[in-house]
Amino acid sequence: MLRLAPGGLTLSPAGITHRGLAHIHRVPWRDVQAVGTVRLGTPSIVVRAALSDDTVVRRHTGRFDTGELRFFPFLVVREYWLANDPVLVLDALTFYQARPELRGELATPDALRRIAAGRAQG
Repeated sequence: MLRLAPGGLTLSPAGITHRGLAHIHRVPWRDVQAVGTVRLGTPSIVVRAALSDDTVVRRHTGRFDTGELRFFPFLVVREYWLANDPVLVLDALTFYQARPELRGELATPDALRRIAAGRAQG
């Protein structure tokens, strides 16, 4: 199971994918309603999302769970699993959630340049 650590969060033109320690959770952008933070024992980023036919959840470990899926269909990312600055990640999520016309750049190096330069702040 630890081969899956530390997990990952991918933003793409299609949506958001969180690969956690025990699961994969994918949400299309059109289902994202809000992005924010909450303390769930530890600081966490929460993507409030509606459930649709395009929502994907796959468990790697059967019934074992690290707790994030109890908030399903919301996508929860515990900040301690992030390899990057949680504020930077939250800014990028908020920026692209609010600007659907720019999500196409998530498939290009332009998104990395924007985020690294601090130009993806809500």
